[in-house]
Amino acid sequence: MFEKKLTFIGTGNTPAAKLGGEYVCSQFPAGSKAVILRGRLGDTNHDERQAGWEEALKAGGIEILEVQAADSQAEKALNVTQDLLAKYGDIDVICTTADSMAQGAQSAVDAAGAKTKVMGFDGTIPVAEGTAEGTYMGTVAQDPYNMGVVGVQEAVKAAQGETIENRIDTGAIVVTKDTAADFVADIKSKVGE
Repeated sequence: MFEKKLTFIGTGNTPAAKLGGEYVCSQFPAGSKAVILRGRLGDTNHDERQAGWEEALKAGGIEILEVQAADSQAEKALNVTQDLLAKYGDIDVICTTADSMAQGAQSAVDAAGAKTKVMGFDGTIPVAEGTAEGTYMGTVAQDPYNMGVVGVQEAVKAAQGETIENRIDTGAIVVTKDTAADFVADIKSKVGE
């Protein structure tokens, strides 16, 4: 499949999640308790994101109570989070491998009246807006606009016979309460809203 593929252009999932995990560690002391909600087991993107979260959280002394698959579904994340809150009671932060699960987890946290913070991954507008409002702790944002720009630039180079890298990481940022409003405004300007 894709025998003539020249490059992959996109987010490096492990370093991006590690970046998010480092932010989480900067906000919580060592010994704090975390849960990771991930997409479907065996999905490479979610495997890589889980690895990045785990690496950073462990390095920062955050105890990972459990990793649970919520299959990138808000409703499943809500149910899994309800069960985890009942099981552990005290969870400081929930890190997710997709914003859809952050939304479900946050709904469960709100319904339980818990003080658990929720950190997403994808940089979707709803979670970024919620971050600006203080609902979410944050989200790790990919840069699909830049992926498109770089994709066109690299396609032109390839068409002109130039050599291009076989993997190009377009980076990621952590969207926090302090940066979320500007992030949302930038995204909306790029999509014509």
